[in-house]
Amino acid sequence: MTSAAGIVAATPDDADNLSILITARALNPGLFHVVLENGLSSHSLFRAAKPDFIGQPSVVVAGTILSRIASGMTEPFFQSLLHQDNDLARRLLARLLRHQHEQPPELTAGRISVRRTPALARALASGETVTIRQLLTDPRNRERRLPLEVIYIRRQQQDVLWPEDSMPLALGDQLLLAGRDSAAATVSAMLENDRQLAYVLTGIDKQQGWLWQWLERRAG
Repeated sequence: MTSAAGIVAATPDDADNLSILITARALNPGLFHVVLENGLSSHSLFRAAKPDFIGQPSVVVAGTILSRIASGMTEPFFQSLLHQDNDLARRLLARLLRHQHEQPPELTAGRISVRRTPALARALASGETVTIRQLLTDPRNRERRLPLEVIYIRRQQQDVLWPEDSMPLALGDQLLLAGRDSAAATVSAMLENDRQLAYVLTGIDKQQGWLWQWLERRAG
């Protein structure tokens, strides 16, 4: 128990699950706690116990189905994670917990392509290098990192679990991100917007529109 990274209490009995959770926390306060709530009558007790994740049968089934529909990246990510040692799992978990805020991290998948990420595709085509660190930069304040992590990349025949922030992105990359859903939406919007992406890459807030472009040419 002292060397474990987390514990899952998923018996058919809610009282047993709460007992497991409380006992495990007493033995190892640093554990990641997942608990199954079988009946809503005990919901207030489960919330008071403050586990990291509460699962309900209907929600777990629906979430599993939706994740498989939404992304083919989820299953290979977990399969790859199962082959890693506990140290890497703990470090990855610690990174994800920074973005939790009372909710488990949301998983979002996406592909870098001309159609889905046009601004990024244009930057890459022009020879610009764009890294994961830049991908996770707040387009409103480039000194701030978004509450999001790239946890898996599929590139042709190469799969990379928890890639380094310095890894350059490429057209065709499939990414699995974990963190706040709103942050993933911010990244998606940035990759479609040349102005936002240019600010992240250069720190210059380049105005758009024909008037600003004309004034910029005149100044040049």
